[in-house]
Amino acid sequence: MKLKDLEKFRDNDGYIDISSLYNEPQYNSKIELVDADIYWKTGVTNSYSYLTELIIYELGKQMGLPVTKCHLAKCNGVVGVISESVVKRNEEQINYNKFLSQDIPAYYRTYNATVSILQLYDTLKRKVYYGSLSKENANELLKLHVELLIFDEVVINSDRHAEGNLILVKDLQYKIKLRPIDNEMSLLSHFPTRKISEYLNSGKVEAIIKNEVMRTCGILSIKSRVHSNNNYLLNLTETKHFFPNLFEESIKKAFSLDLVTAINNVEKQEKTVLPKEYKEWITFAFNERLETIKEHFYDVDFIKPTQDDLEVN
Repeated sequence: MKLKDLEKFRDNDGYIDISSLYNEPQYNSKIELVDADIYWKTGVTNSYSYLTELIIYELGKQMGLPVTKCHLAKCNGVVGVISESVVKRNEEQINYNKFLSQDIPAYYRTYNATVSILQLYDTLKRKVYYGSLSKENANELLKLHVELLIFDEVVINSDRHAEGNLILVKDLQYKIKLRPIDNEMSLLSHFPTRKISEYLNSGKVEAIIKNEVMRTCGILSIKSRVHSNNNYLLNLTETKHFFPNLFEESIKKAFSLDLVTAINNVEKQEKTVLPKEYKEWITFAFNERLETIKEHFYDVDFIKPTQDDLEVN
């Protein structure tokens, strides 16, 4: 069976029903098709989080990020998504957490140095990879990582960490690519559905959203020197300080993100209508976060880092 053949199993509610194809696949289990691999994943219990994978895919596309494409699915009555694997069959996945968890000054030093010999230790396979990495490839990784940090802060991704990214090595020639995965903990969609209904009907939803948005900061793959879970505005300020040009370019892309278009595209492509309260909730959250970031970073002066900033502690 090919990927396109799965459309034959989409029901009237927009879900691709894989119940008859696979015997109760486990969470995040791989299903091999002729032309691709897919993963079955349910969301957080009693929440809309699985829907957010679809929304983040559309927003990520708007920003030019290599996000994971997902489709609504269900298996034996359990709803979730199937996502297309970002690992091609001529690529190898490396779980190299150290590469993805340096602080921001360390990234500045790394990418402004000449990159030649690279040693990667896969923490899961317990295997060491040796090779070379071109300056061009290093710059591509830096650009993507800065864009991803800004994107995660805008969409309130509270669960971006090293395991939420993949390093891919094509044909083991060390043309390294970075792919963000697992985006369901964004836009405050991990809240229980009953809580979302309660908050929306409370008459205080804007105050509740404002409080939750302000205190939610992602587990960033590029960390601030201060603390990994500090205020998201401080993380963005430090990113701007060390990477002014990349920050300016990326923040402008983030300011142009269109949630309404993302929602409409999901409903059209998945042949479904998303729950009204879910759309209201994520819209409140997205608008609140974006407005706050715009207040702090719209038309600001970008400060070049000083030599003191770059000193190794």
